[in-house]
Amino acid sequence: MIGQARCGVSKGTPLERWPVIEMTWDVWSSLYPSTLVLAGDQGFGTEEIPWSYEAETYPYGDYETSNSFFSAAMPALDTRRQIKERVFGVPSSATDAGIAFPFGELAESGEGRYRVVDFTYEGSPAVLLWDGTAEGGFAVRPTTMAGQALTITAGEGGFLDDDTGSAWSIDGVARSGTLIGSRLVPIAEAYVPFWGAWAAFHAEALSGRTSGPSDAQRDCPSGEQLHHRLRLRTRTWRDPTGRERVRPWTPRHIVSEP
Repeated sequence: MIGQARCGVSKGTPLERWPVIEMTWDVWSSLYPSTLVLAGDQGFGTEEIPWSYEAETYPYGDYETSNSFFSAAMPALDTRRQIKERVFGVPSSATDAGIAFPFGELAESGEGRYRVVDFTYEGSPAVLLWDGTAEGGFAVRPTTMAGQALTITAGEGGFLDDDTGSAWSIDGVARSGTLIGSRLVPIAEAYVPFWGAWAAFHAEALSGRTSGPSDAQRDCPSGEQLHHRLRLRTRTWRDPTGRERVRPWTPRHIVSEP
């Protein structure tokens, strides 16, 4: 979650970040109606995707409400917020401490569906665009990709810029007005984790600690330790040609051993 190699020859090397946005399917499909969705039947048998797109139930049981994180070892959990509450996190940088915007606080602000939260990141203005119906947010610079600085505000109908009157959607795209089709500069480092995981991996920013890794950031265990801690199960199926195939279970099937 800190976006860099934890061990090996590339230890400490950061990954290139790409902006990611999460939102409800309803809002996404209204913005991008031509979106294609991966079909459930990929020719690998009925168990390949063990849930239905049409089902209205959460496919991972009580994972969103429990305090567990699959089989990963976690430090003592920060209980100032609900462990599985989603937050919009902007990681710490060389000049700024990390900041987390709890979804609960954003949704209960009483400011309507749309909200703009101004903050400073790496010495420059930044804004969080929050859409309560989309159940998501997006961190951007109040500047177009062409370099035009704007003042972004929230109204009953969406996000507007005071400079041209253009209307913007949660993904930082102008949908109408003088700047239609323009994009705001995204903050690629931002992403949405659970509060418990964010607090574990960004403990230094939260506690003001200036040295020493958090428990979740310590070196990787040795191969022998991994062998004893994790066991990947396999399963078989027959492909459309009748040949038997074997593959590991997906990460949700990793079994922890003492």
